[in-house]
Amino acid sequence: MEKRSVAVLGLDALSWRYLNKAIEGGAMPYTRGILTKAARSILVGLPPVTPPSWSSIMSGVNPGKHGVFGFFKYDRNTWSQRLYTALDLAHPRIHEMLSMRGVRSVMFNPIPDYPILPAGRAVIVSNLFFTPKPVSSPRDIYVKLFGQLDPQKIARSSDCGILEEYPEIVEAYLAAVERIISSGARLFWVNMNAPDILLHRCPRILVSSHLSMDEKRILEGIDKMARILGENHDHLFVVSDHGFAAYRRAIIVNDILVSTGLAKIAEDKTIYELSEYDIDRRARHIERAKRLALSAQVYRLAKRRPLIWITRAMLKAYSAALGRKVVVDAGEPIDAMASEALCPDSFSFGVYVRRRELIPAVLKVLKGSGLPIDVTEGVSFYWGSRAGDSPEIVVLPKFDEGYKLRCNVALGVGVSEGRYFDHHPEGVLIARGLSDLPHRLPNYAVTPLIMKALEEPIPSSSDYGRDGWMEEDYLSRWIVASRAWRAARSLPGRNP
Repeated sequence: MEKRSVAVLGLDALSWRYLNKAIEGGAMPYTRGILTKAARSILVGLPPVTPPSWSSIMSGVNPGKHGVFGFFKYDRNTWSQRLYTALDLAHPRIHEMLSMRGVRSVMFNPIPDYPILPAGRAVIVSNLFFTPKPVSSPRDIYVKLFGQLDPQKIARSSDCGILEEYPEIVEAYLAAVERIISSGARLFWVNMNAPDILLHRCPRILVSSHLSMDEKRILEGIDKMARILGENHDHLFVVSDHGFAAYRRAIIVNDILVSTGLAKIAEDKTIYELSEYDIDRRARHIERAKRLALSAQVYRLAKRRPLIWITRAMLKAYSAALGRKVVVDAGEPIDAMASEALCPDSFSFGVYVRRRELIPAVLKVLKGSGLPIDVTEGVSFYWGSRAGDSPEIVVLPKFDEGYKLRCNVALGVGVSEGRYFDHHPEGVLIARGLSDLPHRLPNYAVTPLIMKALEEPIPSSSDYGRDGWMEEDYLSRWIVASRAWRAARSLPGRNP
């Protein structure tokens, strides 16, 4: 009997609220149709950050096992930071596990997306998220699917101009999917960095009650992709790594630490909080953004009414005159080397503590702050062999009460009032072909659910779904294979 097939459409930062708006706006008729006969759930991603959440979704394990905790990996001695890469992964992802079973798959943009770790039965393409250049395995498949196109060079605008640029990316992906849809892969997975890239660069679309024409064009293309995937596979999963929301308050974590002497103000910046504009250093819109540095005193003054309206008008005029985005970088920088504890970036959702014996004291300070945050020791929040690599303390704001985190700098206010747009833990899971799902599911439930739909063993290391279903030890085999690949990659003259 022929085994079943699964297609997955991954939509970064898709929330149920935004999806419902897209459906009610008439942009996603196919998706509207499958919702009438599909199981659905709120998919919870904690922390709500792209690399760790997608890694959990695609591996079936929490960050304490796969080893990716945010955007940035920190050297505790020098406080240098770099993006997590696939070389930091400590657990195989679904296409790598299926290859061990001899199952063919197509994978667009596995996360982390660079470098590609070859899997014998998988076609893999990375060109949309954080890879420094388009890459694929096999190497020659990229030109066959995308020609010479580099989507990152299309998405250049750091503002609402992205809405005019992104349809070209959707059209390129539609063409690529159609070229390989009949390859016979039993798993066909496409990850898109929308709507995340749209919401970060043009947040007004989040609060608008109507779809713009460009926004609708993008969503119609994504819906068409869902239809192509759905019509060619037995099951269709639509999944997102986190949601996106508007917030009214930002909790300045380092203000708490500075007030108790655990963190120190620096004269010069030693760690930079990287905004969404800085994460992708290759994107050309970075070069078009200008950063303005304001002292905490000036920032607090400028935020007061009616000065805030004057400030916004001045920034808008300055941006128009320059012809590029103006990003305000306000606050006092933290001296990482002189601090015992600090929150180095807002995507870490955690405080790093220099000496382990200070963890109880830092926990006490944070819990006693009176601010709307949940505070947990990292090795209690995460579990697995890599849990010790996490931030020593995990800090989560009360998202649903309108709070987000701001890190790296100190403002001296504890909580900053404003209008902010950022990630939210609640994403989307739609599963056509499954009869029912719990109302809420952890993000690491996705891979076990897909493996069961494919009638394949789930990983014995899985954090979900080990309820008598077939299991297999993929991890041990993957560790051996990945070590051999890394060794070959390091040989002189080799670049697998």
